Amino acid sequence: YRGKAVKGNKPHFGKYALQAQEEAWISAKQIESVRRALVRTMERKGKIWIRVFPHQAITKRVAESRMGAGKGSIEYWVQAVRPGFILFELDGVDEDTARNAYRKAGYRLPCKTKMLIKETPSMYELGFAGKEKKVGKGGAAR
Repeated sequence: YRGKAVKGNKPHFGKYALQAQEEAWISAKQIESVRRALVRTMERKGKIWIRVFPHQAITKRVAESRMGAGKGSIEYWVQAVRPGFILFELDGVDEDTARNAYRKAGYRLPCKTKMLIKETPSMYELGFAGKEKKVGKGGAAR
């Protein structure tokens, strides 16, 4: 890939976003590790949006296999990200907690990252994303 991310380069859902600064392959294991670090740091408060998803399968052939034996089995899944791509978004916590969470997340990622703070109200603050559904008298969500 060459150039910066054209799509997915602006925070949409939350107030705080983690943006990739370099090209990288981000694996499913790394995404799960970052998710756990974010949840643990936020103490299960607020809301997390994972904007990165590993669509691409990476295959690997067994060692010492002969030529023409076919394609190898799937080893792991990755997402190729460009600089500027938003990886994760947070809301419902204060700025210090978000900075601490993203600092811990940055150690688990293969690329440099940067935290963005959205100036306009987020979808979470406006009530369009992540809010609990109202429960009526019958107990069922409306």
